[in-house]
Amino acid sequence: MTDAKETSAFAEYKVFWIENEENKYKLHISKYSGNA
Repeated sequence: MTDAKETSAFAEYKVFWIENEENKYKLHISKYSGNA
């Protein structure tokens, strides 16, 4: 993504999963890399 000053940034997550309705669709993310 790029902001109004044309500075770019990104984020990448290698692992993610979403739990079921019983667990209120909790989002899990890990293994971040990037500069955002």
